[in-house]
Amino acid sequence: MSLQYSRIFVSIKPTTTVLNYVKDAMHSLQMDFKDGVRWIRPETAHVTVEFIGEVSETSLGDVIAKIGSVTPNVSPFTLLLKSPEVAPTLKRPRLIWIPLIGQAEEIQHLFLEVRSAVRNCGISLDNKRVLPHITLGRISQPQYFNDHRAVEKKLEQYAMPAIIQLKISEIAVVQSILGPSGPTYIDRKQYSLGA
Repeated sequence: MSLQYSRIFVSIKPTTTVLNYVKDAMHSLQMDFKDGVRWIRPETAHVTVEFIGEVSETSLGDVIAKIGSVTPNVSPFTLLLKSPEVAPTLKRPRLIWIPLIGQAEEIQHLFLEVRSAVRNCGISLDNKRVLPHITLGRISQPQYFNDHRAVEKKLEQYAMPAIIQLKISEIAVVQSILGPSGPTYIDRKQYSLGA
């Protein structure tokens, strides 16, 4: 019998307020950036804590248990949304995203606890820097972003009208099922922080 593998990541789900902002921002951004971007479906918006990759059901059980052992050590915290940006830079445009800032120590603590729990299951992960964000779209044709000043001017319209907070009190282990219209996400386990 062959092992079944699932594509797994750990995420933070947006609150209704954040999701509504994401939907509004994406609707407007799609008018300004009509070409060269593969937009997400707004209902799939999330903050990735750790992308784990392809995992067997046995290993997934271990991951779920280990993450459950560290989430009580992480207190809930709040991040603030910044205006949408092209990332990593205008010269190397790969994503349109909304960066999240604030309580840097707390987000680092969460990311490191989760990463350590996953590694304790014998899964190797890279040491990439923690940059909390919500991806809105993947830039598939960078040539549409060559006029940096024009792109900057378009993005300036999206300066945050007010402070929007994302209160983080839970995380989830999520299975990603890839399909022709984009990924479908299924929560495999949710955890409350500090509980």
